[in-house]
Amino acid sequence: MTIKKITIGDAQFQFEASIANDGGFIISLTEYREDDQHDAVETYVGISEAKQMIDVLQEAIKFSENQPPV
Repeated sequence: MTIKKITIGDAQFQFEASIANDGGFIISLTEYREDDQHDAVETYVGISEAKQMIDVLQEAIKFSENQPPV
């Protein structure tokens, strides 16, 4: 299981990916706000979908790195 917490402004995001029994992944993203409320999304993805997600993130990172600073 991998957990990564990212703090942006007044919100804190927790990303978690754990391995499912069949070798796929359970992916969850939770937002914790200062008002003690939180929103969570959880989904199952297979290995091929996980690879597609990684490809999308790599493309987004490449695009972002090539943008002029705002």
